[in-house]
Amino acid sequence: YALMANEVNALVGHHVSTANQLASLVQAYARGDLRQDMPALPGEQAALSQAMAAVKANLQAISQAITTLSSAAVAGDFSVRQDSSRFAHGFAAMVDQLNTLMRTTDHALAALSSLLRAIAAGDLTRHMEGQFNGVFARMQDDANLTVDNLGGIVGRIHQASVRIEQAAGEIAQGNNALSQRTEQQAANLEETAASME
Repeated sequence: YALMANEVNALVGHHVSTANQLASLVQAYARGDLRQDMPALPGEQAALSQAMAAVKANLQAISQAITTLSSAAVAGDFSVRQDSSRFAHGFAAMVDQLNTLMRTTDHALAALSSLLRAIAAGDLTRHMEGQFNGVFARMQDDANLTVDNLGGIVGRIHQASVRIEQAAGEIAQGNNALSQRTEQQAANLEETAASME
């Protein structure tokens, strides 16, 4: 009985040690620390080692996908996407949502950039078109209001310049008429002076 008790105690001790090792590794993975690997376990316990290796590989893959997308966004490149079919369940949904975020941001910034290029080229008839939400909808409203206000300002400047041009023309005509009258009066005075001599 003592031998059997020692073997049972050793078996239970091995299982407890394996469970503690797994718990420690899972806690590390939960914190994002993927440096450690689960040691290869013998026999039927090999399934535990394989499962932990798969967990680590999936966590590394999702971490890499998120890092790739966020690095691209920080660099201002919102055209980058990740393949969500590489993942399952929540990870696939997370990658899909990040891809949607990148696509939405790319679309909104491209529309705003197109509008700004049109304004720079002097086209104040264009507007930021599309269906946007949140901050992108506010950007759209602000950009379109800016174009409308600039168009109004340019229109008023044009009207003022037309009025100034008309007034300048009228002044020039008045000056010409005054000059002609002055010349006529001078000629009349000369004639009068000549006739008095």
